[in-house]
Amino acid sequence: MRFRTHECEGIARLPDGPSRHHLVVGYAIYYGIKTGFNDAFIIDNQTYQDLIAHDPKSREIIKPVVRGRDIRRYRPHWAGKWLIDTHNGYDNVPAVDIEEYPAVKAHLDSFYTRLARRYDKGQTPYNLRNCAYHEEFTREKLLWIELVNNGRFSYDNSGLYGEATTFLLTGESIKYLCALLNATLTHWFLEKTAPTSGTGTLRWKKAYVERLPVPKVERARELALVRLVERILANLDTRLTDSENIEEAIDRHVYRLYGLTEDEIHVISGK
Repeated sequence: MRFRTHECEGIARLPDGPSRHHLVVGYAIYYGIKTGFNDAFIIDNQTYQDLIAHDPKSREIIKPVVRGRDIRRYRPHWAGKWLIDTHNGYDNVPAVDIEEYPAVKAHLDSFYTRLARRYDKGQTPYNLRNCAYHEEFTREKLLWIELVNNGRFSYDNSGLYGEATTFLLTGESIKYLCALLNATLTHWFLEKTAPTSGTGTLRWKKAYVERLPVPKVERARELALVRLVERILANLDTRLTDSENIEEAIDRHVYRLYGLTEDEIHVISGK
């Protein structure tokens, strides 16, 4: 990507610098779970409680899930939705046998005609389609959505699953990446390199996010950003204060990581 000289020569050099690499190195990006029929497989809290009351074993295959609308900056908002995770098997884990979960089967039976017709199904109409990376949802990760003007990368280490309108990223230094990807500089960079929708909304597509140039930094500088992210997460958990000043501190750290000049920072921040 070439930028005009008056914009940001430093950013134009980022992909070629010896101390940078593209996001794809050391990380993996995946799509959210595709059920083929969310009305059957994504349930509310009351339905979850009813299924557990009828058969406590149901808890084994029902997982908390977030949708695209639940993704926020730094922390997802779980809206009390659950995924019936009748997976089709992965690694050495066999596919879920619905006969072992009678309450869940009775729930799905009320949608059976639609389940049988759907394209995205597993070995039976009750099973979800193949998902080789199923285990990744249980790991420390970032979740985000594609269509949004300002990037929303949510940190999660609680085992939330993401449905089809989300992406997830796993790998090393996840909190460090959370800071970088939510930073003003990243938004600016995506505006210059990624497409927009028909209505002009920026598209945070996998192909463009994984091409973001990420600085390789010494541990101390990485930890400085990690601690700032942890302060934001603590604020969100307690709801005691906003984090605008912390996000500004993250922006300053990120500008320094990329070696930007004051003129370049002015162009990017608009300040």
